Amino acid sequence: LHCKLEPRRSHVFFRTLQEACHLIDEANLLTRELRPEDRVHFEVEFVWDIYRGNAEDILMIRAMWYHPRPEGDESGQTTAEVVHYWAYSKFRERLEIMRDVYATFQKDGYWLGRD
Repeated sequence: LHCKLEPRRSHVFFRTLQEACHLIDEANLLTRELRPEDRVHFEVEFVWDIYRGNAEDILMIRAMWYHPRPEGDESGQTTAEVVHYWAYSKFRERLEIMRDVYATFQKDGYWLGRD
């Protein structure tokens, strides 16, 4: 990737990627706390349109849903499917909502908004 981006854009991109990884970790922690039975996990993905001007346009966030393993399956393998793709800016908006929900959960001890 360093070879594909000019030095200044490369620096901005990797700084944005580092920020995104921290935010994804936060989203995964919040999701496991609030909805562990959903088995959803967020991951970063690149859109290889490196000629776009904004580093954030190269990043996409995908929400993966991991299927439960069949009873008795000891293989350690799980299957997953993508349930959402979000632009990085949309993911940050969703994370703000997740933070609000978590604050409500912490304050009240429950959250009724799931269903």
